[in-house]
Amino acid sequence: MAEEVNRSITNVRDVADQSAAATEQTTTSTLELARLGSDLQKMVSYFKV
Repeated sequence: MAEEVNRSITNVRDVADQSAAATEQTTTSTLELARLGSDLQKMVSYFKV
């Protein structure tokens, strides 16, 4: 029984670690996307519609 609880806790920890890594990657991607959006907005501003 104790071993099963230990495995479950280890699995929860592993999932939490994966979630933290995915969150960090999402944050990095979001910042890059914001930068690209800003660059695109500057480029498009040269055109008159």
